[in-house]
Amino acid sequence: MNIVVIGAGNLAHYFCTALTGNQQFSIIQVYARNPVQAQYFEKKFRLSVTGTPENIIQDADIYLFAVNDGAIEELAALIQRPKALNIHCAGSQATELTAASGKNNAVIWPIYSITKSTHPAKENIPLIVDGNNAAAVKTALELASEISENVRVLNFEQRRYLHLNAVLVNNFTNHLMAIAEQISKEQQIDYDILMPIIEQTAQRVKKQSPGENQTGPAKRNDTATMRAQLELLAQHPKWQEVYRSLSTSIIEMYTEEPT
Repeated sequence: MNIVVIGAGNLAHYFCTALTGNQQFSIIQVYARNPVQAQYFEKKFRLSVTGTPENIIQDADIYLFAVNDGAIEELAALIQRPKALNIHCAGSQATELTAASGKNNAVIWPIYSITKSTHPAKENIPLIVDGNNAAAVKTALELASEISENVRVLNFEQRRYLHLNAVLVNNFTNHLMAIAEQISKEQQIDYDILMPIIEQTAQRVKKQSPGENQTGPAKRNDTATMRAQLELLAQHPKWQEVYRSLSTSIIEMYTEEPT
């Protein structure tokens, strides 16, 4: 099957890399509005690249929208390919986001923070598949299975909750580390000292439930330590609120209900 990739960012780079040389699914064109990105894709992958919607190949089997969530619907409206399969990669969005382009719509969503420099091993990255009809799901599954060995089908409601979970474990966790990094700079502490405990946390959740792994002053309801640490954050009231909110959540999760 022939594929046109819409977009030239990190996701597009991931799919182009994963499908280079694939015999069953062949990328025949990339649509890139940014001239610098267009030149990069043309040179790196030796693909036909266009920045003009009117020049997008019209008879491809699949149009893969590897762009930001907010751009998908607009781009789909520019590409009228009613018989093709339209696939987007937005985990928290409905399959019908590409409906303006045609009636066959699907999702292939990588559960991974993808950049050009952090491509995962094939067997490790989960790809979530959804579709608005059986044929769309079947083709999307076949395509995803060429890219990853960890492919699962979830409906829209399940994808919304999984996207929430991904934000919690990735984006929010990263933000907490960014706060710790900033505090380290302010206090002239080497942030790398925290790497072993960060790595320990990541390894422990592979072996045991995070609910069972919880430690720290909030788990112990150590109010004296929490009060002292809140005082250390006095110059950062927004971070104080983050600390207070998370501590309260931990306390409530581990407080036994009265019998």
